[in-house]
Amino acid sequence: MSIDPAALIFFGGAAGLLTLLRPRVGILLPLIIHSAYLLRGQLLGIPTTVLEVVLLSVLLGLLLSFRFSLLRSFLDILKAHPTRSFLIGAFVLAATVSAVVSPHPETSWGVWKAMVIEPILYALAILAVRKHEEREHTKVSLHGFSPNIVIGLLIGGWVSGGASVLAGGITEDFSRLRGIYDVPNSLALVLAPLTALACAYAVAGERTTLRLFAQISLVLFVPLLVWTQSFGGILAASLGAMWVLWRYKRRAILIPLAGFLIAMVLLGATGRIEHALAPNSPRTARLQIWAVSWELIKDHPFLGTGLGTFEPAYQAKAHELLAQCGGNSSGFMPVLCSGLLEWVVRDPHNLILSFWLHTGLVGLLAMAGLLVLAFRSLRTFSPTPFHAALLVLLIVGLVDVPYWKNDLALLWWVFLLLQAARVNGRDEVLTLQGKP
Repeated sequence: MSIDPAALIFFGGAAGLLTLLRPRVGILLPLIIHSAYLLRGQLLGIPTTVLEVVLLSVLLGLLLSFRFSLLRSFLDILKAHPTRSFLIGAFVLAATVSAVVSPHPETSWGVWKAMVIEPILYALAILAVRKHEEREHTKVSLHGFSPNIVIGLLIGGWVSGGASVLAGGITEDFSRLRGIYDVPNSLALVLAPLTALACAYAVAGERTTLRLFAQISLVLFVPLLVWTQSFGGILAASLGAMWVLWRYKRRAILIPLAGFLIAMVLLGATGRIEHALAPNSPRTARLQIWAVSWELIKDHPFLGTGLGTFEPAYQAKAHELLAQCGGNSSGFMPVLCSGLLEWVVRDPHNLILSFWLHTGLVGLLAMAGLLVLAFRSLRTFSPTPFHAALLVLLIVGLVDVPYWKNDLALLWWVFLLLQAARVNGRDEVLTLQGKP
């Protein structure tokens, strides 16, 4: 949906003013309105979205509010986590190189600013504010600011889910809910990690306002996630919730397990399971997309195809490969030569292939390193609900791409970086009840 530049300026000004007056409230705005990337426009001839304008205004407001204290906290974070800082820098460098060599520079630089630079800066800004709170008021940091971030995430899910219900976007096949998004899986990719996050706090969390928020969120998220009929989203949310609950409240894993089984019964009744097993199903389409993607990787093993340019590269390569079928198809990828099921493909439907093609081998390895660090910390610390959300994204990433969209990139970096925050050896993101 396109909006006027005046509306973009209004949203940006309002977000900046709120952040100046109430920085601990303003910082939550990008989490709450992450779906506002769907509202698009131009400022000074540069394509942008309401989410981008609000995010940048919030960052500016935080800088003006905390001044040198924020910058000091920012530097402290980088010094305290040198390996993570190096890997983030390597990922940014790889994305920058991919944008430079891209055959479609306008698209690539747009992806660079909206899905690489801005979400990283925002997640680091949250950590910097938390560090400032720790330095000034430790109790506020542990029991005030941290749950507000989680509440902001949950309200963001309410906004996306509620707007989707009001929009009433339903697909013709199987009556799947897509809501305000282009496809049902886009809604599922948002709701799945938030469902696991909410389940952890709703069942095993301390008896606080946050626990009530989480319980209310589950009442909304679970039915909507099932309504999207996304197999990957439903399975990943269930596994993520069961994993974190197993570490804190083992009997409670029966709740997400029962939810998954009920969801499968409902999907079986709609015919979705039968459709998924059919010859010309999304499963076959993904196999074809992966085959083309692998051929692209063999052509561009180090730099990838260019940031945000998968679709034109995929279409060109698919035409080339299909032309080779002819009478010699017996030895050449029969999954392709039987006829391509999807021509318009935004991403390769696999997280590894996606990072490799978008950011090259260095970007893939840097992101893999960050994920290894995130889960390696579990040898010393208990898992946080953010770990569960990350696990959900990785499971979904086997069959989809939970990153290369404005809202998903924002959530990705928030989950990835905030799980590492600790105060006095404790999980700064609200300790769950019990011990693993």
